[in-house]
Amino acid sequence: MQPAPPTSIPLSSIATAYSLNISRIDRWLVHQRLQELQINAWCLADGSIWAEVPSPGTALLIRSVTQQVLSPRPDLVRWLDRCWELKFVQGSSAMHSNLYSPGGA
Repeated sequence: MQPAPPTSIPLSSIATAYSLNISRIDRWLVHQRLQELQINAWCLADGSIWAEVPSPGTALLIRSVTQQVLSPRPDLVRWLDRCWELKFVQGSSAMHSNLYSPGGA
């Protein structure tokens, strides 16, 4: 049996917190993933989820998690395609510069 979620957040111990209002199903998916990433998050009875944001890196992780859960699949596919294109272009130019630079392999 899992413990009940807290009804309040210990705000005195949080530098910065952010609240999201999303569906209950998506809320639990986001909460689970944030816990896996060791980001403190709380699901409250009012339907909101709160996450501790101690650094810009944590903010980016929270954005990424919510984007994965909330974005339509076609948007995620386009985003992934763009990432692969960028990686290919960056990898090609790096390989190109190594091949033609003095002392390159």
